[in-house]
Amino acid sequence: MRKDLLSTTITILAAACSPAFAQTATTAGNSDRQSAVDRRLDEIVVTATKTGETRAQRTALAISVFSGDALTRSGAVNVKDLVSLTPNLSVAQVSASAAIFVRGVGSNNVFGGSDPNVTVQSDGAYIARAFGQFADFADVERIEVLRGPQGTLYGRNAIGGTINILSRKPGDDFKGNLVLSAGDYNLLQAQGY
Repeated sequence: MRKDLLSTTITILAAACSPAFAQTATTAGNSDRQSAVDRRLDEIVVTATKTGETRAQRTALAISVFSGDALTRSGAVNVKDLVSLTPNLSVAQVSASAAIFVRGVGSNNVFGGSDPNVTVQSDGAYIARAFGQFADFADVERIEVLRGPQGTLYGRNAIGGTINILSRKPGDDFKGNLVLSAGDYNLLQAQGY
């Protein structure tokens, strides 16, 4: 009886410790389906990882990316307007300063010398003070909103996340834009580049 118990135990342990092998071959149907998905989606290139450009669909980040054209169509002119486009983003205004929260993490400490918990980068330059984060978007190529802690990838820890604003690169063609807005309570607004 003891010998049977020992052999049964060894058999169970051998089965539990046997290696598992990954599936190496993909079926033609799966690869065709993936190709069709890749063809249907517009390709969005992400540079937020700072390891080179990758496609948004293949980037392992919690990220929302908006092209300059999408921002224009939606009427987004600054960080406050990203709230309606981005999940888990909220922006409050304390006097003239931004209090940005991503997934509920942020800081309403907007006094001089304080560092926000959600950072804003403009063309790779960190906007260090909360009163500078409400600048209007002008000639923007894309905006990337990264959720979650970002470590020191952008020069300082950002426990809530970061917003990358990337300007359009100069080209050979002259380009300009002027937007005039009017609204209630004598609102007049002009934007241009």
